[in-house]
Amino acid sequence: SMVYLPNMSVDYSSRPAPWHPRVALIIALLFSWVGGGLIVYQNFARMGRAHLGRELLINSLLATLALILLALLFTPTEGAQLLILLLDLVGSVILYRLQLKPFQQWAKEHPQVMPSSGWTSLGWGLLGAVIAMGLAFFTSLVVASIGFRPS
Repeated sequence: SMVYLPNMSVDYSSRPAPWHPRVALIIALLFSWVGGGLIVYQNFARMGRAHLGRELLINSLLATLALILLALLFTPTEGAQLLILLLDLVGSVILYRLQLKPFQQWAKEHPQVMPSSGWTSLGWGLLGAVIAMGLAFFTSLVVASIGFRPS
């Protein structure tokens, strides 16, 4: 009969190495918070903390929706556009910062493993951009159907 012993040390050889947190920052800035959230989600999964990644992905989707609503509900003045740009920057930096300590811990525990190349994250960034554009499209349809006009 087989005796099942839980493997306490996770074998990372089968799992790709996480990206450096700055990859999520760049992807979030270039391709949307959703893109950044997809990177963060996978990074936490690759570091064995998938539950944290799931929460952050859901929050990045909700934050993107909030930003879209902000853009739709306010007149596109320079001030409003500047605010949205600032929020985008702040949100991207937050995605970066939330991964920093876990990543440094992972790097310390796996000194022989190189982080994944940032170039391999581009597809996820593009997917994030597509999802964000879809969100923006449907949100604007809903806002238009309600008959809301920016004040």
